[in-house]
Amino acid sequence: LSKIGGISPAFADSLAEEEDKWAFFSQASEKAQTGHVSPAIYYAEGEPKEFYIMPLEEFEQVCEKESFEAISPCLEAYFGRKESSNQGRQKASDLTKSVSAALDKMYLKKKRLSEDLLKAEDSEDLRLFGELLTANLHLVKTGMKSVELTNYYDGKSVTVPLDVKASPSKNAQSYFKKYSKAKTAVKEKQIQIEENQREIDYLESVLSYLENTDDVEEIENIRRELVETGYAKRRKQQGGYKEKSYKAKPHSHILPGGKTVLVGRNNKENDILTLKTGAKTDYWFHTKDIPGSHVILQTGGEHPSEEEIMVAASIAAYYSKARTSENVAVDYVPLRYVKKPSGAKPGMVIFTNNRTVWVNPELPAGERP
Repeated sequence: LSKIGGISPAFADSLAEEEDKWAFFSQASEKAQTGHVSPAIYYAEGEPKEFYIMPLEEFEQVCEKESFEAISPCLEAYFGRKESSNQGRQKASDLTKSVSAALDKMYLKKKRLSEDLLKAEDSEDLRLFGELLTANLHLVKTGMKSVELTNYYDGKSVTVPLDVKASPSKNAQSYFKKYSKAKTAVKEKQIQIEENQREIDYLESVLSYLENTDDVEEIENIRRELVETGYAKRRKQQGGYKEKSYKAKPHSHILPGGKTVLVGRNNKENDILTLKTGAKTDYWFHTKDIPGSHVILQTGGEHPSEEEIMVAASIAAYYSKARTSENVAVDYVPLRYVKKPSGAKPGMVIFTNNRTVWVNPELPAGERP
């Protein structure tokens, strides 16, 4: 790189790996001079990593490639996407911090609710003390701090604490009231834990979308969704706030057999795909117990082949929090078995009659995000 003027670091790396460096360099030089070039952009995880006028073996093996017929459109695409990627990362970073902070609060709330539930569930002694006092009122006198009674369930001796100011019957009633409150608290805490978990699931899904994109438009759509769900503040705009009509632009992939797979870019788009776009005979895919996009395999009324199901499942795994993992579990089911509960957050659905496959996250051959 320091000895030859006009070559890039990427080309220098490739040149250094060649056994016949002069032949490789001469071939590249001749192509540049005659204009017989094959420009391409190399992508790593959807982000433009490098471009060059000829194939570079180092990137051919590990990156996705987009080819161009001329240099100018290649350069426009590379630097345009690079700039958009940088802007997107900054916007995504701000939202990620806000969502992560909200998630931290939810996880802390979950911990506290679980601790409260554990205390409420540990209430059988209250019922037992009330029963034993009721059955042994003749052994208890007002002013006693405690009384030793026989547990008629196991025959063991039990020490029952008492309120010295209350009568024996009042002490028994007090234990029954505490037991009743504890049982009510169990139901309330369970409901609160379930509601809190739904909020966690929703925010985890939003975080997954932010981690998997740096597209400015997608991030702005996620921001609008967070405003609507109360997790982000509406920005002040000159002339007042104007809500933009939402147009779904799902990711689209064509399978080898010609069928189309649609992928939601955010939770709002997930709802549109699942509840409005997809037909009842289409198939719905989603990573099992992992945040990710709703994926619709459009079948045209035909039963999908095993290969089509596996490819669609791989796409669903790719557009999820498990993108960098292997052997990911993906649920799939005919769309008619997918329902949205009343009042559920965007993108949150329930389904039945599902089957599960295990796949590696990837897009169809030759495609990129």
